[in-house]
Amino acid sequence: GWEQAERKRASLPATSMEMGDTMSDYTAVIDRFVDLWNEDVPARRRALIDDTFTEDAAYVAPLVNAEGQEGIDALAAELKAHLPGYTFHRTSELDVNHDFVRYNWAILPPGGGEPFADGIDIGRFAPDGRLEVVIAFFDKIPVVEGMTTTF
Repeated sequence: GWEQAERKRASLPATSMEMGDTMSDYTAVIDRFVDLWNEDVPARRRALIDDTFTEDAAYVAPLVNAEGQEGIDALAAELKAHLPGYTFHRTSELDVNHDFVRYNWAILPPGGGEPFADGIDIGRFAPDGRLEVVIAFFDKIPVVEGMTTTF
């Protein structure tokens, strides 16, 4: 039961997040993740990506996949080009389980209103505290004409 599960957890390798960091560290990483999708200045967006994702990170969604920091940057740039004025928002608290995190999100059109898309992300933190993978699940799936699907 519970004791066996705790022994198993104790035998798992510790992540940097378990070695003294706090919930605010998780939140800071996810807030940077949200901010990068809203950033219009390419150099600032790239700095957010470098601080948020490992070099070989992956972003996997039903409609698009991005590999590495370069791919994530290309995806973010293309989304900004196809959806000017739209903003990405975290809509729930973080739920953390060891080095995994999940939270709800929404993409809102300019001026607010009903979400263009929404869903849940599940991410995994690398030992250095950055994200190594984010998997997006959509509750409301958008259609973006002319969008590339692999980066």
